[in-house]
Amino acid sequence: MSVAERTREIGIKRAIGGSRGRIIRELVAEAGVIALIGGLIGLGLGAGVVVLANEAGRSGGTVLFDLTPLTAAFA
Repeated sequence: MSVAERTREIGIKRAIGGSRGRIIRELVAEAGVIALIGGLIGLGLGAGVVVLANEAGRSGGTVLFDLTPLTAAFA
């Protein structure tokens, strides 16, 4: 969404009675949901890469990774 579209959206919300605080909460909540979804996708892709790297390591390579809860927390 472009800045112009977002500015218009915020203006419309203000015009129909939305408070500044409520609009900010909505924007922060939206950003949080997007970040959470992105993090979950990244964690899933990262776990897949770990599995593939482990399989490659078992078939002749020497690099093995272990996906632990601590590793996932830092991801």
